[in-house]
Amino acid sequence: MLCKAVYLALGSAIVVTTCGCPADRIHPEPPASESPQKPMAESTPPPQAPRESTRVDLSAALSAFAPGWMAKDCGAEMSPGIRDERGKQNVLVTHPLSETMPCVLGRRVDIVPDKQTTLRLVVGHHPEGDWLLIVTADRELVRQVIGKETTTDGWASIDVDLSEYAGRIITLQLINAANGWSHEAAYWARIAIE
Repeated sequence: MLCKAVYLALGSAIVVTTCGCPADRIHPEPPASESPQKPMAESTPPPQAPRESTRVDLSAALSAFAPGWMAKDCGAEMSPGIRDERGKQNVLVTHPLSETMPCVLGRRVDIVPDKQTTLRLVVGHHPEGDWLLIVTADRELVRQVIGKETTTDGWASIDVDLSEYAGRIITLQLINAANGWSHEAAYWARIAIE
């Protein structure tokens, strides 16, 4: 018995009909809603955008704590401002804006000639976290994680010699960068240039 297939074009679909021979019968695909579920190929989810906090204005706190310094890109997480922390009073607390956008404290400084000039910092961390301290002046001067392994009773004293800049005006930046995005608050007990 000879079977013939007839092809009919309906819109963008082609329908195949046969004369009924069992050997040549084409089984139509069920509609999409009835088709059996095929396992989806595993795919890597798209990378998430860095989580970002709300910006906070720390100018009033900075003018009371360290006059002449300015702040940018500071996040509102962990209640930034001035408060008592880890046994010290009047501590400035900052937090990065996001995992990739640090909080930056900055100031232009006229380094006097023929004298030793030192930036003195006393910095701490939240008991459950740590953060990355970066100090720059034309180049990176300090890069240190501030956490349990690098502090005593939660605090570290860091002196940065600025004498190489004698006779120049420089821009100092104190950077509170994220280091894992967990309790990234920086505690500043002292920021002084002597």
